[in-house]
Amino acid sequence: MQLLNSSFKILQFSGFWRSEKWPSWKKWLYNIYTSIMIFILYSVTLTQIIELLKFVENLNQFIFHSSILLTMINACAKVTNIFRKRSDIIKLNDILMTAPCCPRNYKDKKIQRLFNKIIKRNSLIYCIITELAVVIGFMCSLFRDVPQHRLTYKAWLPYNYETGTTYWITYLYQYGALVIGSLINISYDTFVVGCMIQTCAQLEIFKYRMKRLFMIQRNLHRNNRKLTLDMKHKNLINERKIICKSIEHHLQIFKFISLIVICNGSHRLSNVVPFTSEFLTIIGYLMCMLMQIFIYCFYGNAVTHKSINLYNEIYAMDWLILDVSTKKSLLIIMKRTLRPIKFTSGHLVVLSLKSFNRICRIVKWIIHLYNIFSIFRECYCDLFKHL
Repeated sequence: MQLLNSSFKILQFSGFWRSEKWPSWKKWLYNIYTSIMIFILYSVTLTQIIELLKFVENLNQFIFHSSILLTMINACAKVTNIFRKRSDIIKLNDILMTAPCCPRNYKDKKIQRLFNKIIKRNSLIYCIITELAVVIGFMCSLFRDVPQHRLTYKAWLPYNYETGTTYWITYLYQYGALVIGSLINISYDTFVVGCMIQTCAQLEIFKYRMKRLFMIQRNLHRNNRKLTLDMKHKNLINERKIICKSIEHHLQIFKFISLIVICNGSHRLSNVVPFTSEFLTIIGYLMCMLMQIFIYCFYGNAVTHKSINLYNEIYAMDWLILDVSTKKSLLIIMKRTLRPIKFTSGHLVVLSLKSFNRICRIVKWIIHLYNIFSIFRECYCDLFKHL
């Protein structure tokens, strides 16, 4: 996986991506490692679900613990999706690494390198923000929970964990699952967003190749009078070959996009907003959630914008020098670009900056309504005390 290397390295470190090139003994050991990681992640998530259903006492506790629980459930869903769609993920890489999508010349490689740098930069920023939130949460928990021998997040356990070594093993076990969940979220999100950025790269390469087609035909047109009938026929055949390759590239871009949508099927943008008194923990968690939503919406919007501009780029080229059949082929491409590429979440929310603004407004209204509810509840309790 050369083009999205950072995402797959994190997945491999987490235990959820085995290389097919490894020898059998190494695969066997890695399968054991994967089983351990899955057990830790799913067992901690299950204990939190049981605790939430049985022992949550008030609304504040429910909101806080359900927010973390939803993050863990989301991580479990992503792991399941990675295993289910492994063959499709491999196909994504094969599409990008083979003709017609792979870079052919210096200009193609330059475009690809530019977008690869964007992917690496975004992956690094997202990783730093997410792990910083995990570290902040861990430090807050050390001062808040450890002195009282409490776990970071409430969980139902079939034994007494409040004493000695048992407490520390349980505490580290729970936080280890949280770290695994954060790594899964980082790798999965950077992979999906990386695929969106690769789509932008492919559209940019496609535009360059179309311009190159017109440049070649313009040069041939200038020398057209000096050519024999046989040479003109050969030029016409070459022109059709170039346009056929361009159409094939265009179709491969849409095939690539459809596979991204399949691999992203289980992921949803609905993330709960935490309401608790632990300010630093809230800020860290909220930063991760907003960053996750923003990168999906921003690059979904970028792909849509580039696909719309493709129509104008083709329209602005010099059509007079082209053969009639070539013009017809270009018209087919232009007709397809009238329906811009749009990524959606759960077939409901289009990933765009407008959607991000709407989500921010919804979050704002939820906070506002919660504050109103808290005020009414306090007034209601005070009224009954006086009565």
